[in-house]
Amino acid sequence: MKKLLLFFASLIFVSVGHAEERWLDLAVEGGRNGKHVVIITGDEEYRSEESGPMLGKILSETHGFNVRV
Repeated sequence: MKKLLLFFASLIFVSVGHAEERWLDLAVEGGRNGKHVVIITGDEEYRSEESGPMLGKILSETHGFNVRV
């Protein structure tokens, strides 16, 4: 059990280290009283790498949220 937890902790550490390059930040001046939305996707079948940023853009421009995809 200890080895399994160590394995998952190392995966999280590695993925966080490389994830910085993949963030898309969409910020709005004075948007929704500092409300933030984080969109996390990870599915090839439904093309979430395209639909996630599109949804973020809609939430940011139309509804005034600060969004991180």
